[in-house]
Parts: sequence; C-alpha cells; structure tokens
Amino acid sequence: MTEVFLKFVNNGISAGWLVLIIIFLRMIPRIPKRMRPVFWGLVGVRLMLLVPVKSVFSLIPSVQTIAPEIMYARKPKIYTGIAILNTIVNPIVSESFSPNPGDSANSLQVLIPILSIVWIFGVVFMLGFALVNCLRLRRRIRTAVLLDKNIYQSEEVFSPFVFGFLHPRIYLPFAVDEKIMRNVILHEQAHITRYDHLRKIFGYLLLSLYWFNPLAWYMLRLVERDTELACDEDALRALPPQDFAAYGQTILDAVARL
Repeated sequence: MTEVFLKFVNNGISAGWLVLIIIFLRMIPRIPKRMRPVFWGLVGVRLMLLVPVKSVFSLIPSVQTIAPEIMYARKPKIYTGIAILNTIVNPIVSESFSPNPGDSANSLQVLIPILSIVWIFGVVFMLGFALVNCLRLRRRIRTAVLLDKNIYQSEEVFSPFVFGFLHPRIYLPFAVDEKIMRNVILHEQAHITRYDHLRKIFGYLLLSLYWFNPLAWYMLRLVERDTELACDEDALRALPPQDFAAYGQTILDAVARL
C-alpha cells in the first residue's frame, strides 16, 4: 500500500512541473483557447502513467522525488532532480525525520503508512461524494421535458449544463429567453462536440486519486475556465460577426447568475 501511495505522490509531483509549464504557456496570447484543454490533456496522461516513460515527459526533473527506501534511511533525502533545491530541502528533511540515537527506524516508517491509509479514505470519500451528487441530479431532472433532439427543459434546472455519459443531453431552465437560447445551445453543444462531458468525468477521477495535491485542485479550476473559453471560441466560429456582441452578452448574463 505504501509503495502505491508513494507512486501517486511522485506522479503528482512530476506532473506538477508540467502544470507550471502550462500555466506559463497560458500567458502567450497567440495560442488559441481551444488548444489549452489539449495541454491539460498531457497532464492527464502523465497522471495516469505510474511508470517512468522516456518521451516529452523526460523534461521533468525527477520522476521519483521520494523513493520508498526513504522510510528505512538513516538520513532521509528526496531527489527533486534540481541540485540546488536538493541542497536546500534535504538538510531539513534529514533533520526532521532522521531516527534518534538508539532508535531502529526513522519516523517516516510510521508516518507514510498512516498517510497511505488517509489517502485511501480520501479517494473513497471523493468517489462516494460524486456518486451521491450524480444520483441527486438524476432525480432532479427526471421530470425534464424534451424540447428538441437532445435538448431538455426542467423546472429543477437553474443554469444550462450537459449531463450524460454515452448519450449526453443539454438541460435548460424554462426561464431561458428565446432570444439567447440559440447562443446557450451553441455553447452547450460545443461542450458535447469536444467531449467535455467525458473529460470532466476523467478529470474528477484523477482528482479523486490526487486529492492530496494542491496543484491538482488548482489545475481543475484552470481546466474548467479554459474549457469554457474553448467552447466560446468554437461557438463564435459558428456565428456571423454581427452576432458576436449578442453572444458575449449571453455569456456575461450567465456568469452574473452564478
């Protein structure tokens, strides 16, 4: 169990370097918004790979920052792949976790197994939380009425969203103005076309496994933001220029209601 936990810890650390690179790339204005989710997809692939792979990911300084042997070392050390960082961090790690004179093991031999148990409980909680919310949402929209094709309306829906796995549907509130309905549907249909409903499920599963990593939570926020921007970009490409302003106002109104 501890070795599996450390693999996820190391994977989260190495993927964190990719997250930092993508945060930098997001600052380049010439990169199309629809490319940002592709970049985040690379992080998702890296998080899935629990074994080192020689590829573009070799740019990552270290794929095993915390070796399993650290639990039995007389002077515990980490390996970030950056010499100056090792020089700064390792004296603190060694001083904090080295065994006292007469002790047979360092404190990490107890601490890491405890953390691995906490990690498992966290994964179970995250997955259980998602399942309960999914069942509640299904119960709320069971009375939704068909509007057109895969578009439904419900009194229990307060903002547009896509729900479904193999056959995703667009759910709208009855209060949507007919003048802005086309823009809303264009946006939500862009989510389906881009398979964002599947990306969202995949992203949450990864978050459930890496819930202990603060960068994973921050990355999810950025992914959600970039996904919305990419859908807006796709929706605008389907509209004539004279409708751009109306679409922009639709998005602003939707944000104001959140």
